[in-house]
Amino acid sequence: MDKKYLLSFGWFSLPFCLGLIGLYLFAPIKNLYPFFHSLKTTHPGFSNFVLFLTNWGNFFFYPIYLYFLIKGLKEKKPQLTYLALFYLCFQLLISFLLVRILKISLGRARPEFGSHFTFFSLSSSYHSFPSGHTTEIFGAALPLALKSKKKSKQFLLGVVAFAVGFSRIYLGQHHLTDVMAGFILGNCSGILTFYFWRKKCQQLAPSKK
Repeated sequence: MDKKYLLSFGWFSLPFCLGLIGLYLFAPIKNLYPFFHSLKTTHPGFSNFVLFLTNWGNFFFYPIYLYFLIKGLKEKKPQLTYLALFYLCFQLLISFLLVRILKISLGRARPEFGSHFTFFSLSSSYHSFPSGHTTEIFGAALPLALKSKKKSKQFLLGVVAFAVGFSRIYLGQHHLTDVMAGFILGNCSGILTFYFWRKKCQQLAPSKK
């Protein structure tokens, strides 16, 4: 990856890194579930906002990639079409298929039930690792961050992605390590999407003689 893309990835990942530091400084890491569970009852307004993030955060990116697909097909701009198609491909392979395989095969308990592993469990109560929401949001946001030339946009996309990941911890659906795994898997999905899209764009570009 070129230096400029590494810098873009750095700006995008910064909110997640800062968020982790904040959790370690201000929250009892070993007891995050009871800590945030108590906050949900004392701060219902904020809790409703977090619930909105977890329910709709990923949906925000669907119309963006759908727009790329439609615009690319309608205006014969294959670069936009391929961006949408590669996004769909790696989201299905990683955010859906791989995440489901890991959830079922590892069978980690949701925070409410502990943190132990019950391998090859079909119960959703034991599908904590990794966080699917986090994987999907980072896989969707990273290609847009790498495509953008604005540090502010890269950082803002990172904030949105971290917010969704944080919402999964706050609502007691995932352990911190589940979200960290989602961060890694989602970034893998996003990097693969951007890499193959950029490679295709280079192939489509007219050769200079």
